[in-house]
Amino acid sequence: MRKSHVRGLGSMVVALLVTTFAAVSPAHAAPAVGSIGGTITDNGSPVAGVPIRVSADGGSYNRSTTTGSDGRYEVPDVPVADSLYRVTINPPGRPLQYAYGQTYSESATLFSVTTGQRTTVDDALLPVGTIRGRFTDPAGNGVLALVRASGDGGASSANTDAAGNYSLTVTPGTYRVGFYAGGTQQYAYGTYDYNQAALFTVAAGQTVTVDDVMLVTGSIAGRLTNADGTPAAFVRVEAQGDLGSDSAGTDQSGNYRIDQLPPGDYKLLFQLPSGARQWAPQVRSGAAARLFTIAGNAVTTHDEQLLPTGSVVGRFTAADGSGMPDVTVSVFDSSAGEYLPGTTAADGGYRIEGVFPGDYQVRFSHWETNLDQYAYGKLSTATADTVTVVANQATTVNDRRLTTGSVRVTARDSVTGATIPDFVAAIGDHGYNSTDGAILIENVPAGTHVISASADDYPYVREAATVTVVAGQRAEVELVLTPIGRITTRIIDRATGAPVANMCVFVVTPKTFAFPDGCGGRSDSTGAVTVRLPAPGAYNLFVLPDPASPYGAQWVGSTGGTGSQNDARRVNVTAGETKVVPKIQLDPRGTITGSVTSATGQPVHGGRVSIVGPDLGSGTSTRISPVAPDGSYRVDWLGPYRWPLLFTATDHAYQWSGGVGNRLNAELVSVPAGGTTDFDYTLKQGTNMVVTVPTESDYGRLVVRNVGSADPVGLVDTDTPGAGIHLRVIGGQQVKVQCDCGPNRWYGGTDLASATPVAIPMKGTVNITFPAI
Repeated sequence: MRKSHVRGLGSMVVALLVTTFAAVSPAHAAPAVGSIGGTITDNGSPVAGVPIRVSADGGSYNRSTTTGSDGRYEVPDVPVADSLYRVTINPPGRPLQYAYGQTYSESATLFSVTTGQRTTVDDALLPVGTIRGRFTDPAGNGVLALVRASGDGGASSANTDAAGNYSLTVTPGTYRVGFYAGGTQQYAYGTYDYNQAALFTVAAGQTVTVDDVMLVTGSIAGRLTNADGTPAAFVRVEAQGDLGSDSAGTDQSGNYRIDQLPPGDYKLLFQLPSGARQWAPQVRSGAAARLFTIAGNAVTTHDEQLLPTGSVVGRFTAADGSGMPDVTVSVFDSSAGEYLPGTTAADGGYRIEGVFPGDYQVRFSHWETNLDQYAYGKLSTATADTVTVVANQATTVNDRRLTTGSVRVTARDSVTGATIPDFVAAIGDHGYNSTDGAILIENVPAGTHVISASADDYPYVREAATVTVVAGQRAEVELVLTPIGRITTRIIDRATGAPVANMCVFVVTPKTFAFPDGCGGRSDSTGAVTVRLPAPGAYNLFVLPDPASPYGAQWVGSTGGTGSQNDARRVNVTAGETKVVPKIQLDPRGTITGSVTSATGQPVHGGRVSIVGPDLGSGTSTRISPVAPDGSYRVDWLGPYRWPLLFTATDHAYQWSGGVGNRLNAELVSVPAGGTTDFDYTLKQGTNMVVTVPTESDYGRLVVRNVGSADPVGLVDTDTPGAGIHLRVIGGQQVKVQCDCGPNRWYGGTDLASATPVAIPMKGTVNITFPAI
């Protein structure tokens, strides 16, 4: 039996989801390693002194070296594992790049390593151009700023000198140029709005000049006092506005000043050293905070007096009544997202000052002793008692550690019944792993607990089992884990039949579509690829080539590629099954170009074209094509099939080709192999939707989803809940509305399935109101 801690729930979950556990090797076996090496050239000549980094995709391996005088580099002893490796090239004075010839890590080639063999990765430095210019204030004086160019050619940054001059080396592409000075961020030419920034195209060997003038900014200043009128020193003050935020601290006299704020409306947040927060004027909710208008070349003043505070004091003891030192104490209000920390002293006593009046819960935790409980003697926030803090008074919260028992956990396969020797199990925030088939978890508080678990080739299960622990006794729990399935296939060139390596394949459930965070599987040199599945069920496969690939993306159909998920092959896989799919045949990519016209007759701002809905935070590029200021766009990575296109722009609804909200019913656009087709589109503005969300929340994200596809068809972030939030939604569809405002909520239900459908008419306004939390 083996017991070991896996520190922290967040780390544990990541490990469960993305880590592959290596098999235990005999003690005498040599480690399985290979090497990665090659030559870096520039216009055919070797380049010396180039830093090279080899890193595991999703793993911890990371090694660096530098090319020699012959341009060669070598990284020995690279572990042979399920991980693939990325080669990063960082030439001095030039943009970062990835083998082979890519400027973004997502599109980098991933390389496998074979025991005792060398994986050769040669690459050439990308050609470059230059963006240079001068950044000045309105009087013509140079401004010290960070300048950053970002676009489809990657990103590059540099600092201006005292005269405001800068120079950026970039790879060929189209860029926006941003200037960051003193907390203010603006884009050429003279705008705070990223979507309205000018686009600059840079060719190899070309120099593009981009001068800009710093926009006029304003300030907010004032004095902060305590409830008794004395200066409130060392309090953090933050101005939050639509164009960003900036902060400063009060001095010993309570004075504060925040400069270089873009003109606009701001809220003021005051955060005490305890972590407690107050908004101006003297309110505890950001929703109720006042808006201060900041004008250019002007100082807005506001003096604020802090509300009176109380404190939480007490003592935490062991089960025998002795004080427990170094216990973390948290006084928190989860609905407001406010956590005020403290620590017990040697005698178990603690005191947390600067707590605004209100209702709170108190948590006690100590990692090393597996302590995690809530006052008074409770195991979760759902059952914890509420304590009330009163101004100018000390609220006493004493508690004692619950009596404990232990839990022995084993696991077996739900299909074969075999014991699983290597698995991970967790109770609360504490995770443990085993390699001999059992885990002994000690010091578990008496009561009922949920056990989460996972193992290599088994998906993470949040509620794998429950266990009731009795003080002084050991509970036995056997977890029954369902093995994952796999889909395996080969990828070939349709015309030649030759295998195609390094093709990304991922799976989605039928009708749903979003690019994942990462890649499900990549084909090897023989074209073979295996994709692990999150659970048994039905799946569609999508092939996403790298941007530089000559092949086009495709849904895998029954007889070849397709651009419509409606026609994608449906693959059913049972628990533990490996399903073999016929070869995937790739075709050359084609291009769609056209013009996007605004429904208002004005130029399109913030226009985008894609085949997938908005990214809700996965962090992976969704291959969005921007609409240029003249309305033109280009999508050049799709296979030669018929595809739905998603169009959107500022003040317009998300809409699929044909002017519909359901991707599965969109008009399909034909893409020719190796050629170009034109598709012009006139945006519909969409129906006005007004949503009122709970006033108890400081922040809200509204996601409107089409009922048929569950794709996002409306998205807006807001920090002013309660008031009507406006967004545009294309008419003629039914939607469900999700509000990430405090607790994750759905209009009329608890999840997507139970939420109330809302019909969106072609004209007029739709109003919905979420009930109070």
